[in-house]
Amino acid sequence: QVIGDHSYWSFEDMSADPTESGLYRATIQLLKETSNFQIFRDRDWEQGMYPKAAEGGAEAAVGGPDGLGHGRNWQITGKVGDHYNIEFRRRSTGNLDEKSVTWEFHKSGEADFVELSKSHRYFLIGSSTGFETEQEMERDLESGHFSTRVVIGQSNKEEFQILLNSNWLAAVHPNICDATMNDDGHTLQGPDDAGDGMYWVIGQEAKDQDQVVPGTHFMVHLEMGTRSR
Repeated sequence: QVIGDHSYWSFEDMSADPTESGLYRATIQLLKETSNFQIFRDRDWEQGMYPKAAEGGAEAAVGGPDGLGHGRNWQITGKVGDHYNIEFRRRSTGNLDEKSVTWEFHKSGEADFVELSKSHRYFLIGSSTGFETEQEMERDLESGHFSTRVVIGQSNKEEFQILLNSNWLAAVHPNICDATMNDDGHTLQGPDDAGDGMYWVIGQEAKDQDQVVPGTHFMVHLEMGTRSR
C-alpha cells in the first residue's frame, strides 16, 4: 500500500503487475505542491518502506520493511491536482533484497477538496484523557464547520489537537507548541504527519486563570474553507 499526503495518510492499495513479479503500481493526485509518501506491506506499521535519506528522491536507497521510517518520506513536487504514477519494485534472491521506488508525471487535474471533505470526520484528542480517548466533532450541515465541547480537568488547562478520521498521521495542529487562540502569527497546519508535540492550549495565558477552572466547558470550532481539507 502507498500512504501519504495525497490520501491524508490513509492506506491505499497498489496494483501488482500481472507480468512482472515484485512490481506494484499506484496513481496518486497531489493535494499539496510538495507531497510526501511511504510504502507499506499488509497495512502493517512495522513493515514500512521509506528512503534512507530524509526527503528522499527516487535515487535514495530504500529502507525497510520495518517500523523505523517515521519522518523519512519520498517527496513529489508538482502542482496541486497533478496526477503521478508511482512504481515500487522488490526483488529478493538469496541474500540480496533489492528495492526501488520511482514516479513520473501522468496528467494535470483539479483537486476537488469540497468533494474529498464530504467523507471526513474530525476527532479532538487532549490532555484531559491523557491523549487516549478521542472525541468526535459534530459537523454543522449548513456551514460544513466542526465543533465539540471540552471540559477542563484538574490541571486547569487543556492541551489538544484534532485528528482527521482518527489518524495520528493526519493531525490538524498549530505551527508552534502550546499555541493559544490569541497567539499572534500562529497558523493552523495539516492534516499531516507533523503534529507530534504541537498542541493548542486552553488556560495557558494569565488572563485565563479566573475563567479556566476544573469543570469549565469550552467549545472548540474547526472552520472549513472553500478548499476544505
